[in-house]
Amino acid sequence: MIIAAIYYFNGNKDTFCKFSKEINEVQEVIESVNSAQAKTKVSNEKAMPGKEIYSPEKLNLSFKNSFTKRGWTSHRVRCEYSTEHYKRIENEENGDLFDAGSEARLYKENS
Repeated sequence: MIIAAIYYFNGNKDTFCKFSKEINEVQEVIESVNSAQAKTKVSNEKAMPGKEIYSPEKLNLSFKNSFTKRGWTSHRVRCEYSTEHYKRIENEENGDLFDAGSEARLYKENS
């Protein structure tokens, strides 16, 4: 796999300097994943029936294994993001806002 783009969170390029070791490891993991090995799922979609496509489960496992070999572990960090550029979507049937647990699902405007 390749890195197709790099996004600087809040435009902060200093993050790359501060965490250069970790970023290099992430780049190594991405480059080490052989996506062809994960192309094992057969599509059921009308537009491409029978076409071999990527299995998300196999891709995720490849990434997890590669990170684990480098001593990385999984954990979740709860974070809050500004909803300034997002809008809530109403359910067409009853007008209710889409809700996932206690958080409303937010969809980006102009996407």
